[in-house]
Amino acid sequence: EDDRLFNFFEKLDLDFDEVDKIKFEYLYDDLLVKNEITMLSSLPGVGKSLISVHLCDHLLKTKKIKQLFYLDGDNGLSTIKDRNIHHYKLKYGNQFRYFVGKSRSELKQIIQKLQQMNLEDTLIVFDSIKNFIDGDRDKNKDVSIVMETLKSLRNNGATVLFLHHQNKKQKDF
Repeated sequence: EDDRLFNFFEKLDLDFDEVDKIKFEYLYDDLLVKNEITMLSSLPGVGKSLISVHLCDHLLKTKKIKQLFYLDGDNGLSTIKDRNIHHYKLKYGNQFRYFVGKSRSELKQIIQKLQQMNLEDTLIVFDSIKNFIDGDRDKNKDVSIVMETLKSLRNNGATVLFLHHQNKKQKDF
């Protein structure tokens, strides 16, 4: 019995050598870690989307990433035009995949396809994460489903950035 428990724990325990050989790399210093999940959070309307799009441009221009998938559930085409985001599509072609104005089912299909891909050197942006939560975003069980999706993308090699609107009531967030 003790041997079986020991073997069970041994199989699942942290492997020092596996962790030690991991290469830790910032895509953007002190902000975005390659092959991890990062949240960018602030009050609505302060520039999270603008910052993230310009960050994507920088990462593509400096070849820190080879592919971008930007899932924009917040903005409309007029905002995209006003911000000249469509010019990045012209500049980068199919390296710059920007999905805007898509239905919930279309966004889910995109995510399902991404989960089937090798996503090494790929950045996936969720703008904003509230659009990808089925149910109540204040309930752990509903948020956990989205986090499992983000983890599956990370496990396929992606770097994941998600934008989150801070609730105005949470002044100390």
